[in-house]
Amino acid sequence: MLPVSFHQTFIPERRYITALLEYARTENEASIHEIAEITGIPMGKSSGKTPAILDYSQAMGLVTIREDKSRLKTVALTDFGTTVLNNDRFLSEAITQWLLHINLCNNLTGALAWNVAFAVGGISLGSPFTRHQLENLLISTLGPSRDPIGPMIQTYIDPVALGNSAVIEVRGQQIYRRPAPVLDMYSNAYTALILNQFEMYFPGENQCTLSDFNEKTQLFDICFWSSYEIESLLSSIQITGDMSIDRTMDPWILERNADSSRLWQGIYNHLV
Repeated sequence: MLPVSFHQTFIPERRYITALLEYARTENEASIHEIAEITGIPMGKSSGKTPAILDYSQAMGLVTIREDKSRLKTVALTDFGTTVLNNDRFLSEAITQWLLHINLCNNLTGALAWNVAFAVGGISLGSPFTRHQLENLLISTLGPSRDPIGPMIQTYIDPVALGNSAVIEVRGQQIYRRPAPVLDMYSNAYTALILNQFEMYFPGENQCTLSDFNEKTQLFDICFWSSYEIESLLSSIQITGDMSIDRTMDPWILERNADSSRLWQGIYNHLV
């Protein structure tokens, strides 16, 4: 997971992520300064936005990054990244931004502070909460830090980042957290996401209980879903046929009927 200060106070500006995704098509090996020069992402002699954008993009599940002994990096698109670049290259759709947010909160490949804020401590924090309460949560969980929140809140209110997602809404001193929208037109996207996480956390398996799935992935906590919203989502996903839910068992059993790699390309098919 990415450390608390990985972002160097920079928000994930979508225009720079798009530039990186376009660069990643080539899968060329390059230094970080060469990547900055090619993509136009700002980078000084020793610091800049390029490292943060690379980290954000990888944590959001858009790219993979390999680094050799010479510190040359090879950036490659994931299946999800390819779909985003081909269908929503400016990352402006709400479902795109929600998927980026969910991946950023992942407890294996995401960012530590995001995971604490939206998964580990999400229930105790509740909604609404204040910036002071969020800061106390991060410090009590992760230890002292000069600026534990960093650009987290700004990421979700700035339109150049993930402001279209409405993950949070700031009203004065109060910060309101919103659940991920459970809509039929997002069924393909959520199916691909759940299958991808199934493969990540339960490799080689085709079944797991619903409780085990959420305990490991924290997905339903990250999405801030109620029991009703989870049930509604699973009903719409079951219609796709790519996953089955055995409701006769307690807890329910999830069964994987497809690979996520096949499904990512269809996540924008039914958007209106």
